[in-house]
Amino acid sequence: MDRSKFIASLAGPVFLSLGVSIFLNRDMFPDIVHQISNSFPLIIVMGMIALVAGLAIVQNHDTWSGWPASITLIGWLLIIGGVMRIVFPRQLASIAGSIGGDPSFLMIPATLVTAIGLFLCFKAYR
Repeated sequence: MDRSKFIASLAGPVFLSLGVSIFLNRDMFPDIVHQISNSFPLIIVMGMIALVAGLAIVQNHDTWSGWPASITLIGWLLIIGGVMRIVFPRQLASIAGSIGGDPSFLMIPATLVTAIGLFLCFKAYR
């Protein structure tokens, strides 16, 4: 299995599960967003995890052509998101607290995350 399919086989089910979870538990997620936005240490730890995951992807997968470019892009977005969470936890908590509490708004990221998960699963397991 090449690296692209391997990473897609790991990330796809994670993205898909998260997206489906948001859809099925939409009443619970505004409270989760509120709790996370009130915990700066948790935001920083989540940033560290995202940063490590992004660095692992980018260091092992630097492909910018075809569908594998989406995996490299996800790696870079994880790096950027991780650094932002570590460096600006207060500002990101404020943003998340103001827009993340709306269940209808959460359907936008849920749709996006589910679509990414489906795409990666399709590419990994076909």
